[in-house]
Amino acid sequence: MPYTTENLAAPKISESSMLAPAAKTQAATTPKDPLPEMKSEKANPDATADALPVAKDEAEAGDKSEAGGGGEANVTISEVDSPTTPEAMTAKRIPPRVATDVSVTVSGMKKKSKPVSFKISNQNSSNGKASFNGLESYTVAANGTYTLSLKGEKQTSTGGNGGNLKLVATQADKENVEKEKAVSNGFSVSAIPQNWHSKKMDVTILGNERGFYVEEFVESDSEPGTGAKSDDLNAIRVWEHVNITSKSGFFEDWTNESITKQKKEKKLWGSDGFMDRHVYTIYDIRPGKIEIDQTHSFVDNRSGSNEVAVKNSGYKRVNEILERTSDMIKNDDEKFAGFPYSTFSSKAGGKASADGFDSDPGATEGTIEQKFYALQK
Repeated sequence: MPYTTENLAAPKISESSMLAPAAKTQAATTPKDPLPEMKSEKANPDATADALPVAKDEAEAGDKSEAGGGGEANVTISEVDSPTTPEAMTAKRIPPRVATDVSVTVSGMKKKSKPVSFKISNQNSSNGKASFNGLESYTVAANGTYTLSLKGEKQTSTGGNGGNLKLVATQADKENVEKEKAVSNGFSVSAIPQNWHSKKMDVTILGNERGFYVEEFVESDSEPGTGAKSDDLNAIRVWEHVNITSKSGFFEDWTNESITKQKKEKKLWGSDGFMDRHVYTIYDIRPGKIEIDQTHSFVDNRSGSNEVAVKNSGYKRVNEILERTSDMIKNDDEKFAGFPYSTFSSKAGGKASADGFDSDPGATEGTIEQKFYALQK
C-alpha cells in the first residue's frame, strides 16, 4: 500500500463576537512630521489625545475669506489591508485586535477651513466592526500626512458580508452639511492562518508500518507570535498539498494522488489542534527513497477570499529504505543485527511548492524522524 495521510479535526466552535463594540468617541493620534493642529472629542475617560502644535497655514498671509468660508480639503487614503494578508489574496481585510496602519493625506485647507473627519462606514453585526485603536472617529484641522491605526473589533460574518466596511473622509460645507472627500477600498475584519507548527506524537508504530504521527496547529494573525491555537479561525478552510520532488526503488510507483488520496481538508477551529498520519506499509521491500514537498492553502469565508497559500507552512518530508552494510549493522543496535534493511522517515520545515502553492518553512517542535529496521518480505 502507498503512503496515506489522515487528520482528526477538532470539533467546530460556534462563531462569537471578538470584542465589545467600539467606544463612541472622536479623537486624533499623532501624525507624521510636520505636526499640524488636531482636534478630538473623547468618548470615555480612557480615550485621550495630547494637544499638538498648530501647523503654519500655507496661505495665511493672503487669506481674506469670510468666517467659515475656508478652502475645501483634498484627501487621499492609502489602501486598507493588513500587512499579514498574502499578496495573492484578492480580498482586503484587517485582523481583530491587532492594529493596521493606514496613511491619509490632507491638503488644500486654509486658515478658516472646517476640519476633516474620518469614520468607518457600514459597521454592523454582519459586516463587522472596527475602530481607530478603540476610538470611533479621527478628526484633523490642518494639512498633513497622518497615520490612522485601525483595529478590528468584531469579525465580519460569513455569507457574503465581506468587503462592506470602508474608511470615509468628510468635511462640512458652508451650510454645515458633511460632504464626502475620499472613500477607501472595501475591507473586512477577519483572522487568517499563518506560521504552521508540527510536533511528533508519542504513538507506537507496529508491524509493517513505518513513519510517525504528528500533532499540527497553525497560528492566527490576530495573535501574532504567540504560537497559540486560536478560535478566531473558525471560518477558515485549509487544505494540505504534496508534491513528489524525487523517488526511486521501493517508492517508484508512488504518486501525489496516492499520498493524499484527494485534496485533503483540515479543520483548524478549536484549541486541540489535529493529528496527521505520515505512515506507510512495507511490502516486497527493497532499497529506495522519496522526497516530498508539503504546503497548505486556505480560504477565508469571512472576507470571501480566493484560495491562497498559508504563510510559513512549507515542509520537506523524506522516506528512505537502506540495505544495511556490515559496518551499519556493527554500529546499530545489536538486537537488530539480523535485519537486512533499515528505514528512515523525517519531516522538517523547508521552502516548499505543491499544486501551485508556494510557502516558506513551517516550524517543528523538536526533531521529527523515525529510524527502524525491516526483514525481507
